[in-house]
Formats: sequence, C-alpha cells, structure tokens
Amino acid sequence: MNRTLDLTGEDPRLSVVLSSRRLDMRHVLIPELAKQNWVKPLSDIRPLKLAINLSGFAEDLSIKKVNLQAGNQDSVEIRLTGSIDNLPAQRGINLKFLVSGKDSAKLKEIAGQKSFMAQIPIYGKYSLSGNVKGSSKENISVSDLKLNI
Repeated sequence: MNRTLDLTGEDPRLSVVLSSRRLDMRHVLIPELAKQNWVKPLSDIRPLKLAINLSGFAEDLSIKKVNLQAGNQDSVEIRLTGSIDNLPAQRGINLKFLVSGKDSAKLKEIAGQKSFMAQIPIYGKYSLSGNVKGSSKENISVSDLKLNI
C-alpha cells in the first residue's frame, strides 16, 4: 500500500494505491453480507489494483480520481475510472466502466447467479463498457453503452 496525506490546503487530501493478488471480501464485509452467495466468487477476480484520491471531510467527501483494475481476461477484467463530487450525497457521479473477458461462462460463474445473462446468449469473448453520470437524487444515467461479443 502506498499512501499520501496532504493537509496543506483548505480540505485534506488522501491519495492511496492498494494492490492485492486476490480479492477476498469475506474478511472485510459484515458477517450477514459475507455469507451471501455472490461474495465467494469475487475471490476469482484477481489481481486487484486501486488508486484513489479523496478530498474533504466526511459530510462532503469527494473522490477526485479513482482507477480500479481488477481481474484479467482469463476470468473477468473490470476497469472503473472517474470521480464523484460528493460521495455521501452520491452527487456528481462521473464514472467510466469496462467489463471484459475471453469466456462469458466465467462471468456467469463469478456473478454467482445461474440465471445471470440467461436471456442473452453470449458465448466466448465479450466486453461491456459505458459511462455512468448524475446524482442519486436526480438521475443517474448510463451512456455510450457498448456490448461487443
């Protein structure tokens, strides 16, 4: 883990880079959530790297920049980049995402749901990307949605 705390400005700023060979949510979630069926398959998404820049105090905490890279093409690869102006209020969301892989069957396994993607017959290589923007109190929209199969 690499981290930097900057207290020289009006708002505190924290930059953190985390990486792990494996994501095991069972040890960080509350016990009720850790027992859910969808949690265990998340450990197949590896490696994980998160770089995040936070600013502000609890009531107006903002994510100035996030870059999440998780998994690989053999299982499922997830990328998330962007920012959120006010995290507690879920306002000013501006995120880009990409989910891709070589085999859609792996995505179904990791999702932990037998019916996941059952309505869409996808086989082999896939990618899904788009932009998420807005505010939870107004509208959150997904634009530039692209599915390649």
